[in-house]
Amino acid sequence: MTEHSTRQPDRAYTIRTAFDLDQPVVIDLYENGRLSGQTPEDDPDSDIRDINRSYLAEDGGSALWVAESPGTEAELPRIVGMIGVRHTGGHLAEIRRLRVDPGHRGNGLGSRLMETALAFCRDRGYLKIKLDTRMEREQAIALFQKHGFYLTRTRDVGGKQHHEFYLDLYRDPEG
Repeated sequence: MTEHSTRQPDRAYTIRTAFDLDQPVVIDLYENGRLSGQTPEDDPDSDIRDINRSYLAEDGGSALWVAESPGTEAELPRIVGMIGVRHTGGHLAEIRRLRVDPGHRGNGLGSRLMETALAFCRDRGYLKIKLDTRMEREQAIALFQKHGFYLTRTRDVGGKQHHEFYLDLYRDPEG
């Protein structure tokens, strides 16, 4: 039996700012992450349920991006990844909702999404970036460390271990 792979070279994907019309697909990506164990059951998901209010507001302090797969003759382009940045006050922001469809992992798309979010943070003058993830998400942890995040603490949330990561952009040589 031959396995069909949807993996594409990472540059074949388009990363763009999310639109209101992307709301249903963003919810689907989030829900698929929840079903596969990437998202805790008690996760407050109000930001995903209203991306316009949470990420697309006119103040420009927060943002959400989606990654579209390239289309083919047989298939239209579709959203296969996302990442968000929420301004949490002053020079602090939080990276949230990094998701890549399982069929599109392992080709650098997660890294491109992270680079997009970090460039936004630098452009806005944010100096400190935080994020968290569940302990068993080894690929995500490796991605965060690759981009300069370091572990600040581990805490128990609903019986699951969560890692909290932090990045100082004022020390970042790319900034």
